[in-house]
Amino acid sequence: MDFLKHIPTTVSEGTILASFDITNPYTNIPHTLGLEAVKHWVKRHSRCINEHFKTDFIIKATRLVLEENTFRFDNKIYQQKKGLAKGTKFAPSYANLVIGYLEGNLYKEVGKIFDPNFKEGNVKLYLDDYFIFWDGSKEDLPTFHNILNTLHPSIKLTTEKATMNYHS
Repeated sequence: MDFLKHIPTTVSEGTILASFDITNPYTNIPHTLGLEAVKHWVKRHSRCINEHFKTDFIIKATRLVLEENTFRFDNKIYQQKKGLAKGTKFAPSYANLVIGYLEGNLYKEVGKIFDPNFKEGNVKLYLDDYFIFWDGSKEDLPTFHNILNTLHPSIKLTTEKATMNYHS
């Protein structure tokens, strides 16, 4: 329902709805990037966090979850060295923090190349998919896709080209 609240009620003629899928977000987030993102959000919203939970404690707890991440396969126990297992309760929130952190750079980069007023209202993240209401040309969408894929070397996005037929 939150996603539906963020869809514009009106769009300009020629606006393109494009979607981009983040490839395996949980397992592709390097620990260094994740810890950097968590630290960023904790500092940015420190007034919302109980004063008993210091930044250092939150970072150490996050590191513990990341580095002691184990799973069982074929009766053997493995330790996951990169990323985070999908099944952990922490994974969705962690991935959202990281992707949100990277989004800040997205707006800067898009503003340099396209519209300096490009804003969050044009982009909505839902789970591991970006939905973009693109007011630029169809020919510029691959450039936008390239910007998404340069936000971090480990985070890649794919898109499907589709054709739409309108019937009257």
